Amino acid sequence: IAVTLEVVNVILGNLPKCEQEIFQMLSNTSNLSVDEVKKLDFPTFTAMVIDFIKKDEFKDFIKVVSALFK
Repeated sequence: IAVTLEVVNVILGNLPKCEQEIFQMLSNTSNLSVDEVKKLDFPTFTAMVIDFIKKDEFKDFIKVVSALFK
């Protein structure tokens, strides 16, 4: 849970720097267009980010990346 919250914090904190990429990523992993993702209210957008981070594939990615810092 702590890792998930930290990742969400990083994503939301950097949203202005990479918002197009985040919108595209969420669009690619959902049934929504980029424009629909952009129009989501903040609680729904945040829930979507959290759901993405909780995916098994993302957990595997975090495990591989965290090995770089050992």
